[in-house]
Order: sequence, then structure tokens, then C-alpha cells
Amino acid sequence: MKYTEDENGYITIPNNPISKSGVFQYLGSSISPELDQEKVYNVWRPEEELNNPDTIESFRLNPWIPEHVMLGTGFTPAEVVGVQGVTGETVEFSNGTLYSKLKLFGEDLKKLIKAGLKELSCGFRCAWEIKSGVTPQGEAYDVIQRQIRGNHLASVESARMGSDVRVAMDRAVFALDS
Repeated sequence: MKYTEDENGYITIPNNPISKSGVFQYLGSSISPELDQEKVYNVWRPEEELNNPDTIESFRLNPWIPEHVMLGTGFTPAEVVGVQGVTGETVEFSNGTLYSKLKLFGEDLKKLIKAGLKELSCGFRCAWEIKSGVTPQGEAYDVIQRQIRGNHLASVESARMGSDVRVAMDRAVFALDS
């Protein structure tokens, strides 16, 4: 994956992973008041939900910010957070992973990435289906994410999906490893 830098210093990264399907851990307080708020639950994000055309559309042209803050009406205005980049118009699902073109234009976020803030995490709304089971891959879950709708992309220190979903740029410029 090769990135480009234009005359403005804006960086474009084609086909960067931004999310993936699988089982991830969430606190009950992030899911529902019906659950134990301090307990950690295994939450399944099925491929068919991440590969849903409405889900894919919702992740196009989302703000890219440092750290998580829900943005928009009823949440924090984007200008307060300081949008540093965007996901692209091209968002695709392949082999369990959601990919997007990324455009990075904020100098602050470039510096944070250089300092190690390179894992990515999507902020989104979803419907939580409280239902236990086992995925086709044999992983147990307590809750299923449905109707996933994108809000933002955040650069974070440690994401649920780990280093599989991170900024992929050549280390010559940012000391990052793709």
C-alpha cells in the first residue's frame, strides 16, 4: 500500500483497513443499561453487517480525528474537535475487513501518528442485539452489533482490533510500519 503526498503536504492512503469483523470486548456500560455496567462482554461484529451496503455508505467521507468523540447533532460539533482528515469516497469490504481511502491533512494528527498514535478505531452507532451464541469460527459472544452506521474515524493508542487496523504509511516519513 503506497501513500502519496501532494504539494500541500496532504497525505492520501489508498485502501487502508478501518474496521474488521470478529468478536471484540466491550464494557456493559457501552452497550445497554440492561447489562452489568462493569462487566466485559464479547460482542460479535458479523461480516454481513459490516458488508451491508448501508453500513459501507455510512463510512464514506467521515471525519478523521485524534481519539474518540461522537460528532454531529446531539454530540460534539466537528469544529470543536478539529477534524484532521477524512475517510474517502471509496469504502469497500473484503475478506472480513472494511477498507477506505484516507486523506490526512492535519499537522497535529501527523505529529501524533509519528509519536505512535497509529491504531484506528471507528466511532459509530449500532443496534445491540443481546443474544449469546457462537460464531461460525467457533468464538463465543454475548451481544451482536447490527445496523452499524459510521460517525468518525479515530486514531487511538490501543484499538479493539489491534495493529491489524492502523495507519499504513511508509516509515521513511512517519516512522510507521505498514
